[in-house]
Amino acid sequence: MVKYIGIFQKINKIGVSGTQSTDEEKKVRIVNQISVASTTVGLLATTTMLLGNFPIQGTIIVFILALLLANPLLLNYYNKTKASRLSFLILGYSTVSSLPIILGSETHFHYFLIAGIGMPLILLGNDFRISKWILTFITIPIWIYLEWHFLNFVPLIEVEQANVYWLRVVNDLLVCVIVLVLILIFTIQNNRHLKEIEEKRKELQIKNKELEQFAYIVSHDLKSPLININSLIKLVESEYVNRFDDKLKEIFSFIKNKSKRMSELVSAILSYSRAGNIQENTSKFDVLDLLQETLEEIKIPDNFTLNHPKKPIIITSSYIQLKQVLSNLISNAVKYSDKTNGVIDIHIDSNNSNLLKFAVSNNGPGIDKKYHQKIFEVFETANTTSRSDSTGVGLSIVKKLVEQHNGEIGLTSSLNSGSTFWFTWSI
Repeated sequence: MVKYIGIFQKINKIGVSGTQSTDEEKKVRIVNQISVASTTVGLLATTTMLLGNFPIQGTIIVFILALLLANPLLLNYYNKTKASRLSFLILGYSTVSSLPIILGSETHFHYFLIAGIGMPLILLGNDFRISKWILTFITIPIWIYLEWHFLNFVPLIEVEQANVYWLRVVNDLLVCVIVLVLILIFTIQNNRHLKEIEEKRKELQIKNKELEQFAYIVSHDLKSPLININSLIKLVESEYVNRFDDKLKEIFSFIKNKSKRMSELVSAILSYSRAGNIQENTSKFDVLDLLQETLEEIKIPDNFTLNHPKKPIIITSSYIQLKQVLSNLISNAVKYSDKTNGVIDIHIDSNNSNLLKFAVSNNGPGIDKKYHQKIFEVFETANTTSRSDSTGVGLSIVKKLVEQHNGEIGLTSSLNSGSTFWFTWSI
């Protein structure tokens, strides 16, 4: 018994190499297993037909089909693994289509077409993207043809009723096995894909944390030399700048501005890497109180008209992080306004018990649609030229905080028609 198990294990490894992916290796093994099983069943059927005095023509045809079903195993042996899978499916369809025609519908061999629904999807990967769907859907016209054929033609070989009974029993048992195997394979494949997705998600989370930690360390370490550089710049400015000629003053001013810009960018990277990482306890508060405090800190200019809700909205969430998001959006509405009289409208939709929807609208210059996604990325802005007062990190921090609270953020705008930044916030 152990000897036969060893032989089967060797057959099962045919075509398997160390260079294949796990998915490819499993498909090769499945083809080997089904090919061996199909060939064995075919040879047993041939033997049964010989002992049961079946017509010799039918016995020969079944024997030839049984040998052909061993072809995928041979292809795997020569490392033609993709060809073996396609070969097995084509031979399988040919066998399932021909046996009912030869032996008649009462033998129920056409029920094996059930396998035609799932086998191509299991055995063929993305390399056969079109083929697997063609072979799957071709099951339906083949079955329709066979049903039509049974109504219009008699079997090529007349089988005695006693033999038909046993053929049906064996066939029905094999069909049940096939259905169970397909369900099992689909379940295993689905669970494996879900596990791979979960593993990739965890891996991405780890990588993101590593990148954020790296950004924090780098930007933190850059702050120290920048502080020294800025101190030297202040020293030069107070002690020596008066001795410079116009050219040196211009160069010194350039150095000073770039150093300031660098300090702002490093601070922005630090802010982004730390955004949402500090675990803050949630608290119960009125959104209107938070909004009022935010507006007082921003100090909206007198030439702006501000409209916002007056009805209290009590929620339990992260006070500091929601305030950071609103503060950034409202500050941007003020900063980028190009109108003499600016207008800012703040809307809060609290109809959903699970989340709030905020919208901050302004009558500013608007933003071209091609920048609508880009501006939420780090160091990206909607300006064709770089602005000294923008690091391009603010909106990326806003997006990060919103998504950490299971929300979404978006923009509705077009050039010269103002902008509306909206986001949802789980509560």
